Amino acid sequence: MKKEIEIRIRIDEKIKKTILKFVEVKKIQLQSSHQVDQYFCEKVYIDNQNTKDTPYVIRVRTSNKGHTLVYKSFVSNKTSWTEEETKIDDPNSMINILNHLGYFEYLNIEKYRETGKYQNIEFNIDKIINLGTFLELEIIMEDIDVGKSILYDFSRQFGIKDTEIVDKGYVQLMEEKSND
Repeated sequence: MKKEIEIRIRIDEKIKKTILKFVEVKKIQLQSSHQVDQYFCEKVYIDNQNTKDTPYVIRVRTSNKGHTLVYKSFVSNKTSWTEEETKIDDPNSMINILNHLGYFEYLNIEKYRETGKYQNIEFNIDKIINLGTFLELEIIMEDIDVGKSILYDFSRQFGIKDTEIVDKGYVQLMEEKSND
């Protein structure tokens, strides 16, 4: 079964300029979007203040490009997961349905995203409100180790060292920040 494999790197303006130069040279079209992600889990995790332990998340994304409902469950080391996604017309109604089913919002992430694709790698330059600017690289494949290796190799061309790669998702990073 194919999995979504992702890595993230906190980037500064110098690396961002290097990435944008790559985009220009390779004539890659970037798509810009503004996204607000609302994350939901069972109320028991919220009540016990252990949302980081939920084995899956449900996300409602509102965006200038459309709205989606996503289910994600971790597969390996919280760097890859199974994901199911569907478009929704009315995010507020979907949130009401989730609440009636016992799922409640525990985290909100707002970001400005520039998305491009090079070969089989999707890359995003994300400005996350209250977290910083990141390069997110994603590949879909069966073998997690091979996928991570491809993403690490791709990131090195921008002067990124393996030690700079963040092995956590935005949800985990925001949870850590809110616990500081």
